[in-house]
Amino acid sequence: MHFAMVFKLEGGLALTRQMLVYGSVFLVLPVVMEQPTAFELNYAVIGCLPGLAIFPTIFGFYCNTKAIEYLSPSQVQILELSEPIFAALIAFVFLHEVPGPSTPFGGMLIVLCISIANGLLHFSHNSRSVNSIK
Repeated sequence: MHFAMVFKLEGGLALTRQMLVYGSVFLVLPVVMEQPTAFELNYAVIGCLPGLAIFPTIFGFYCNTKAIEYLSPSQVQILELSEPIFAALIAFVFLHEVPGPSTPFGGMLIVLCISIANGLLHFSHNSRSVNSIK
């Protein structure tokens, strides 16, 4: 969104397609670096894909609209940025996945950025230190 506003791009299907292509290219990089094991594409997998696309979308939309009743839309969007942290925690607890060495660093970086965006931390103009606001 910020990119579209800075470069004054008009919305619509063309911009959506462009962002989808660029996003897909950037998602291929981690897949190539991780070298995942082979997977099988069969009818059961194909049958599950619509459920993975539709139900989380509906539930996410519902949660988003309910959260906006209690918080401002900008706060809700900033808090939604913590999704990777909860995804990693759920994978660790329920699926017994062991996080990689960069996962805690990424989680701390996300929490730091959310704290700064919500005004919990700010940078003093007189010094280079991070000060906490109560």
